[in-house]
Amino acid sequence: MESRLFLFDHGATPGTLLERTTVASVGLLTSTETVAHKWLEGLAQKASEVYIFDVKAPRLLLSNYTREGAFTASLTVLSGELGHTITPHSHDFWESFLILSGSGLHQVNGHEYPLEPGQVWLVRPRDTHSLRPHPVASLRFINVAFSSSVWLGFLEFIGLSEQALCWQSAQRPPMVRVVGMDYEQAQALYQTTIQESLKASSKLPLVRFWTWLVPWLEQSESNGLRQAPAWLAVMLRALDDPQTLHPVLAEIVAQLGLSHAHVSRTFKAYVGQTPTAYINERRMLRASRLLATTDTEILDIALDCGFDNLSYFYRRFRRRFALTPSRYRRNARRPIAP
Repeated sequence: MESRLFLFDHGATPGTLLERTTVASVGLLTSTETVAHKWLEGLAQKASEVYIFDVKAPRLLLSNYTREGAFTASLTVLSGELGHTITPHSHDFWESFLILSGSGLHQVNGHEYPLEPGQVWLVRPRDTHSLRPHPVASLRFINVAFSSSVWLGFLEFIGLSEQALCWQSAQRPPMVRVVGMDYEQAQALYQTTIQESLKASSKLPLVRFWTWLVPWLEQSESNGLRQAPAWLAVMLRALDDPQTLHPVLAEIVAQLGLSHAHVSRTFKAYVGQTPTAYINERRMLRASRLLATTDTEILDIALDCGFDNLSYFYRRFRRRFALTPSRYRRNARRPIAP
């Protein structure tokens, strides 16, 4: 089965892609400590591309894993006997992974959870997590990583924006267990998504993957809004109003009858961002959707999203997406299917 193989080098500059190569060149890499193990060399021979990253990078970027920026998928094998771990990190994308075999521990935001076959996890950009196999076993899993803006746009399109807030605000990332025929179906789907991610020419496989994933996530034990104060649910619904893309945060806080400091601390504890950062992210996501789906002038989009200064909008957008608005629009206009 064709797949990508991600290798990690502890001596690299954090967060950087060290090298992208092909299987034909994998022999040149065997001098590094990471690929010295025969079993890993064997895996490399089955991969279509080999990527080398710094495993200690505190924040991983989707753009390092895929040229297209929408999604990528891979099979990972961690050997407990060889002391392999994925050390604590976060990323700018959402990630779902399915445990295929083995056992281990998943540490998320300071809490540890056992890893078992059949678990499906959804890790959010705000999470800091690590994975460690059992000392005498190997842990095998397939992960699918996808763009935050595309994922949240999909949930908004199907009418699950409020459910997305539940998943974002829960203390633990959403996790469900699939067994029997459901597990076999999940395994086939994750493996197919690896194949489709290599083609990098269509987002349809990602939509198929999400269509399977979302109903399972709705059964997840994680539901942040039920755990949070009642006023937080009210505030999140208010922030979902497009009008709040303009500076009215002080008015919303005043209506709650609480101090701004208390609101900000509690909001960040449950949602992972300050209210201001949350609104700015929504501004960027709305701007990206308008750029991708309309012919509206960029100046008008900036104004619609609450930016009175076009230069400031350009700076914020480029910081968020690593592209100018015009380049983002051109890339988004590529055909969705070949």
